[in-house]
Amino acid sequence: MKRCIFLLKICVLVNLNVFCQNYDFGTKPYSNGSISLKNGVKFDALQIDIQADSISYNLVNSSFRNHYHMSRVDYVKLNIGHQGKRGAFLGGMAALSIVVYSVLDVGLDDKKVFNPNIVRNSIILVGAGTGIGLIIGMSKPRWKTIFPNL
Repeated sequence: MKRCIFLLKICVLVNLNVFCQNYDFGTKPYSNGSISLKNGVKFDALQIDIQADSISYNLVNSSFRNHYHMSRVDYVKLNIGHQGKRGAFLGGMAALSIVVYSVLDVGLDDKKVFNPNIVRNSIILVGAGTGIGLIIGMSKPRWKTIFPNL
């Protein structure tokens, strides 16, 4: 049994090593991000294109294409979209929890009476919470950091 666990650990370590060495950066150019070099220089870039051994980009105020070898790059931080889905989910869940709390509060108290338009008002409240969460989430960028030399 110990030998089997030992062999399983060896296989996992070899598999992780092979996975890390064959990381595929993809061929899609990214719209914007920032690049940090090993000498400490960090700058913003546009139209970042990452290959297996090099990175090419445009500086923010320039149309000239620059290139660096990956051995000189410390990390690349890429903007890959926004957090709209997460914001809409959190806003909708917050509004739904308020609706559930209100319904339970009215249902447990004999002196309170349900509003005849409670379903319509609940749908409007949850929709408004989802919309506000979506707007807030779309204003926050989603970043992906790549460390090419690990």
